[in-house]
Amino acid sequence: MEGTRGHILQLMVMGVLLGTAFPVHRAVQTPEYDDTSTPEILNPSWMATIPDIYSLSDVTMPGTHNTMALYGGSLSECNSWSLAFQLRAGIRFLDIRVRHAKGNLTIHHGISYQYAHFGDVLMDVVAFLREYPSETVLMRLKEELSNTRDIYGAVVRYINEYAHWDLLWHSREMPSMGEARGKLIVLQDFTGPDLGILYNSLDIADDWKVSTHLKHFDEAMELACGLAEGAQREEDTWEYHLEEAFERKLSKYAGLVSDCKQAGWRARCIPVEVGCRGFATRFLASAYIELGVQGVSKRSAFCSTTEAAERASKWLWLKRGEPWSAK
Repeated sequence: MEGTRGHILQLMVMGVLLGTAFPVHRAVQTPEYDDTSTPEILNPSWMATIPDIYSLSDVTMPGTHNTMALYGGSLSECNSWSLAFQLRAGIRFLDIRVRHAKGNLTIHHGISYQYAHFGDVLMDVVAFLREYPSETVLMRLKEELSNTRDIYGAVVRYINEYAHWDLLWHSREMPSMGEARGKLIVLQDFTGPDLGILYNSLDIADDWKVSTHLKHFDEAMELACGLAEGAQREEDTWEYHLEEAFERKLSKYAGLVSDCKQAGWRARCIPVEVGCRGFATRFLASAYIELGVQGVSKRSAFCSTTEAAERASKWLWLKRGEPWSAK
């Protein structure tokens, strides 16, 4: 690691701030600031011109803070471009935060669920590196909101399910540009066996606080932190029994699936579980993929489904005191 320390600063010092959404705010697109949904300029293969013999630590790497924070209002949103657009615009450092509950790794910014899971991140990275093998992607990966300190097993399972083991750079040493091409380099900010380069072993420049349009930012952040602590105490509120329900339904319809296959049909059962507060398990995304819904369309459908669950739950709560009618 001696060759890594002191050089990795260049990988993150040029962090790109994509626009944060604010109420009553028109989108702005300038060379310095962009909070539109689509980048004006795409530069998906800029690393192709870098000689293979260069160390990756000699490359200034544009990146985003809280890469997947696209929802939740002004206190949670950090970016306005999807991950696919960020990568095609030239972003190469990703800051990924996952909540760990019952084996699921969902994407969060504090208490704000980002309508995605770690598999979505991996699929976007795999698709990008397959299309642009001259590039490399660095990913800081850490646990957010939950505090299990035991996400290694779930991370490995997601990698095997949504990517492949050879995609990763399996060394603590800094690769050359030639060695890094086509690789996902995990900057591991969690305990467990090595999956890449240990984040805390690096010299980090993490000045993520920048000037803001919010007049009472400190007070608002204090409130958000208090809400996060309260949400953490409500263990498994969003995910409660979803995994158990999935397994129960999978078993319930196994006979029907078998009968369909024996009749010569293609059949697969994918129970879709969405909690009353809009939390969706990774199987919802799997169902959309199975149906051929991908990319932006999948994200839109995912959000619509979870929002519908929240609206339905609210309606049931408001009507809880009224008698049910047979009509």
